[in-house]
Amino acid sequence: MMEEDALNDPLMEFGRRPMEYIKPKDIAANQFVGWKASHFSTRLKLQGADYFLRQILGAASRPEDLSLPLLAFSLFHWYLDAFFFELISASDTLFQELKAVYCPDLPTTTPITTVQKEVMKSQSLPEDLREFIEQERKADWYEKLQWYRNTTAHVGHIPWGFEKGGSGDKPWHYNAEECKLFIQLIHNDEVQTEDVAGYRMYLDKMLDFVNTVWNMMKQ
Repeated sequence: MMEEDALNDPLMEFGRRPMEYIKPKDIAANQFVGWKASHFSTRLKLQGADYFLRQILGAASRPEDLSLPLLAFSLFHWYLDAFFFELISASDTLFQELKAVYCPDLPTTTPITTVQKEVMKSQSLPEDLREFIEQERKADWYEKLQWYRNTTAHVGHIPWGFEKGGSGDKPWHYNAEECKLFIQLIHNDEVQTEDVAGYRMYLDKMLDFVNTVWNMMKQ
């Protein structure tokens, strides 16, 4: 019986062996091993983002009364940072996959920004794939996600706060549905508030982006 893959990866098969890689179209034989390493990394990053998102949402629904405030504060930021890092890292390792197929002569030590530029201007990159990648990387969800990651990595933590509602004075006497955690951020010169419970959208968008690229590489 075939195993189900949560990522719906078109370049992997799950059968008798734990997993089997499917060669992307047009990949050179001597690039297959390197591509497999990058492909596994992309999968690992997406799975990591899913894990850290669950930790974020779990922290948001946990009564502050039962935890040490300073530790809870730190844990939330660590999980949030890791979530942003894993999602953008999945995009970066996806470009390493594209490099193995469409820019095989680039050294493995090439900086990721150079890899991205070289892949996007490669004559061997199918035009429909190029257009799709350009479109998604200019989309609001991608630009905002990149802003999140760059801010937490190079500027500082993103301020946040939470609210909980209910009755009673005991730790569990509150309505979990009303326990929300918000992010205060400055993006495009605007102060915004976002409900962290909606961050599943960023993961879903990245999954769709990566999966579409994988499908186009397979054709």
